[in-house]
Amino acid sequence: MQVEVSNDVEEMRHVPPLAYLIHKLDRDYRERADKLYWAVYESGREINPESLKEIEKGFRGLCSALEHLGRAARRGRGNGQPPEALRLRLDHCWSGASKALSSLDAKDFTTRSACNLFDRSSGETLLGCLTLVGDKLRRLVPLVAAVNPDVYEMLLAKLVVQEHPVNEQTLKPIA
Repeated sequence: MQVEVSNDVEEMRHVPPLAYLIHKLDRDYRERADKLYWAVYESGREINPESLKEIEKGFRGLCSALEHLGRAARRGRGNGQPPEALRLRLDHCWSGASKALSSLDAKDFTTRSACNLFDRSSGETLLGCLTLVGDKLRRLVPLVAAVNPDVYEMLLAKLVVQEHPVNEQTLKPIA
């Protein structure tokens, strides 16, 4: 039986680079979560208390997914006890997960573990954890939209950005 040396394993093509995961977490998912939080708690709308319980449960599920991501990036070490207040807990979990991902080595992240070590690669585990965070956000959107339907417009605001907007010069025919 041949032993595989850790330095000779190839990179995993199915795992995106670490920079992509950090960007996805810090920019896309955090911006979406902040908009959802604002639409519920800071928009000034009247909210049914039972709907608010479901939404808070969804946000707490998002926090637990972020904690799971941070623990996976730190290889089992936690980030301390998060505060009880929802906004503080969200901020604590986001910063912990973001710092944990930023502290990883990009080369080790995309390299698969040697098969004789019987160890999972960190890239696959973290990609799964990030997918879980995205799923928690996706499940939270309809709950928030039930109390504030304007949230769809807020979430789709930056979807299409025109590099060259239509103006007087572009409306004139070329020939």
